[in-house]
Amino acid sequence: MRRLAFWAVVFLLSAVITHLAYVLFGPRYQMASLMRQTVAMAPLNSLAVLDKAQQRVLFPDDSGAELRAVCPFDLSTGDLTLKAMMPDTQWAIAVYSSRGELIYSLTRQQAGVLDAAIAIIPARSLVELVQPREKDAIFNDGWKLESASITGLAVIWAVLANPLDDMRYRAQLTASSCAIKTPG
Repeated sequence: MRRLAFWAVVFLLSAVITHLAYVLFGPRYQMASLMRQTVAMAPLNSLAVLDKAQQRVLFPDDSGAELRAVCPFDLSTGDLTLKAMMPDTQWAIAVYSSRGELIYSLTRQQAGVLDAAIAIIPARSLVELVQPREKDAIFNDGWKLESASITGLAVIWAVLANPLDDMRYRAQLTASSCAIKTPG
């Protein structure tokens, strides 16, 4: 009986340790892998509209009725401005941290417009909060987001209701941009 209890405890402890390891380290590892794959398809701080093959690699659960564009970003060189020229369909923009956490999302219903602009800037420290930033210009073109993560990934997603609209929607998304904002 003791032997059975011993092995039951060993099994439960190993199951708990395995579960904790997966929960604590799995998302970070998966996001790091996704970031590496994305940077191979789209250089840092630039937007790339993915073709169907690239979408299947990065987002294997896609149904194929979606169109996606990605922008891996690094805020260490400056603030990022994401300007999305969206097609007239359901769409969403999601910004993820380098650890895979959703930082911000915006949908067509929330935005109320087809073209959206998001300024992504590094979050301020407690000391910086009481001191005004020199470059704290008002961002009148859209939304402003402070990110605690210096690196991350912005994903634009649009529903492709009719496969015949693929080329037109792709052309509209290609007019979007994701770039470090130059001072001045």
